[in-house]
Amino acid sequence: MNHRIAQKKRLEKIVFDNESKCPVSGKRMYATEREALATAAHQIASANAPKDLRAYPCSWCDAWHLTKNAGKAKKDRR
Repeated sequence: MNHRIAQKKRLEKIVFDNESKCPVSGKRMYATEREALATAAHQIASANAPKDLRAYPCSWCDAWHLTKNAGKAKKDRR
């Protein structure tokens, strides 16, 4: 099993609380893409959130984050 798949399986077992933040970006960490997208949908529906929120995998902490920068290309920052 490659490292990336093993890391993903570990993250899927972790339940992040509301205070879990990426040590590099400071963004909230989501264990899965589904969790991040559900939060984005909730924020868009109930708050004054940008309508173009999207989820992306973080290359630093291997969790998922939300961004409003839908047009930016992904960079591997390792």
